[in-house]
Amino acid sequence: QERYWREDQKCASNLRAPLNAAMSDDDVLRVSVNPKKPTVAGRVCYLVNGLAVSALPIYLFVNVHGMDPAAFMVLFAGVTLVSGVLLTTAYHNVCYQLRCKIAQRREEALGKKSKKDDTEIQKAANAVAKFEGMALSIFYNNALFLLLAVATATYVFRTSSIALNYGLSMLFAAVITALVSHPTK
Repeated sequence: QERYWREDQKCASNLRAPLNAAMSDDDVLRVSVNPKKPTVAGRVCYLVNGLAVSALPIYLFVNVHGMDPAAFMVLFAGVTLVSGVLLTTAYHNVCYQLRCKIAQRREEALGKKSKKDDTEIQKAANAVAKFEGMALSIFYNNALFLLLAVATATYVFRTSSIALNYGLSMLFAAVITALVSHPTK
């Protein structure tokens, strides 16, 4: 357990060092104090992606299962909002884990190829790691959520009423995705 704590502290110090000049003062302070917390821009990006992906299964239930969108609008909105928020936390958890791993690997690769000083290498590695971590996190969590949502709607809750099937399958998929993304220590 001590080893995990040391690796986490090493990652936090690597991500804390070079700060992006385009960040607001609030974001700079937040990242320098605790790099595990997402910036405001990161939260907005995660939330927009989470809500968009959570809304995709509505198409399946409206067109395949024949749910009336007007009659179930409140159910669709509530489940989409809760699933979107759960996916937002999943995105950030996976992104932070990936960003740490990618930054360390990029620093090693850039350090071997380049003769720049350490701060420039670290800055470049963190910029690449931030983008790649976010992209991979969104892809991974979206794939897992949609797979679980379709599988549970098709096989697990198929004997339930359509509204119950939608609510349970979406919330089950979102909760499992959030739990799987939570770092284990």
